[in-house]
Amino acid sequence: MDYQSNQSQQINQEPEFQPSPPQGEPLQSHQPNPSTGSGQAKKIWLYVLIGLIIAGGAFGFYIWQKRGLFPVLPSSTVSPTPTVTPDPTATWQTYRNEELGIEFKHPSGSTVQAENAFPGLDTGEKIGISILGLQGDNALSLVAVSEDFDLGVGEGCCFFFKGPSISLDSSDTQIASELSSELGYVRIEKRVNMAGKQGIRFLRLNSYVTFWPALSTIIPINSGPYTNVLVSINLSRFFDYEDKLQAETYVDNLSYRDDPLAKDSVEIYDQILSTFRFIDQANRIESKKVEYRGDASLISPEYADYNYFSFCDNSISQCRHYLIIRSEVARLAGLRGIDVGDQVELSGDYEVLGVATGNHYFKMINNVSIRFIDRFIN
Repeated sequence: MDYQSNQSQQINQEPEFQPSPPQGEPLQSHQPNPSTGSGQAKKIWLYVLIGLIIAGGAFGFYIWQKRGLFPVLPSSTVSPTPTVTPDPTATWQTYRNEELGIEFKHPSGSTVQAENAFPGLDTGEKIGISILGLQGDNALSLVAVSEDFDLGVGEGCCFFFKGPSISLDSSDTQIASELSSELGYVRIEKRVNMAGKQGIRFLRLNSYVTFWPALSTIIPINSGPYTNVLVSINLSRFFDYEDKLQAETYVDNLSYRDDPLAKDSVEIYDQILSTFRFIDQANRIESKKVEYRGDASLISPEYADYNYFSFCDNSISQCRHYLIIRSEVARLAGLRGIDVGDQVELSGDYEVLGVATGNHYFKMINNVSIRFIDRFIN
């Protein structure tokens, strides 16, 4: 009895039987749902990405506003080496005419001829300078005459301009009319600056049996009796008399610019004119007695490469100082040498440097010569 009772209790204490889940049904798990965690992670990354985009845009806007604080570095591009164009006039010869106050260069293979008014026939004053033997057997002419000049014997037209100095204050139309009265058919091309002087460049028709165009430049100079200088070159093209209208059309249209026959003439004309220099007679001294003073850096460190010569007028407490590059002084003085206090004669063209407390300063620039007069003795 007791045994049955105990056995019954043991049976009752056994765990209750749990049936197995039916086949095909998933087991329920206490692990978190993976699909739910993946969705949350995606949302987090999306928020991070949006934040980065907003932050990047804000930073870019800030940089754009403050771009002045961040200098843009230049790109490291390689610049091509410029080509040095040789000066075609570098080896040319120099011609100088003191009477007219003009200097220019001409090709080494050419020659220069100068002539004046023909005595007994011509009236007034004339200087005619021709550069012969240019390319294409051409010639350039430079003519200056006095206002009263007239040919004793002459044919054809138009090789010089006589009259008062051209007024550049006049209009091109007025100037063309004035030039035409002496030079025949004229067409103004442009106003030019030649060696610091203003002038007029124009095309005109010479006439002698035939018509031929000439390119010319006229410069008012007022040098002695001479009022203007006319520089011309023929353009290697001729028109018969019956082709006068065609010749005038050529001039009217300034056709030389596109004319192969005129190309060489225009090129050499422009090259020669680029070398012109007008000698200002007021800026020239002849045989000036001066005293050698030595190192010009004593005047100013600016003149460390110069020596200087002085002429002083003690009655008015005024001195004139002429500066010459030291190497030039040594060359001009020769082997004899030169000492401070020596008296010399100085000649040449000068450039005004300025005035300070009664001292006038000049730099000798061209045709400088030094001739001893007396050596200083202590």
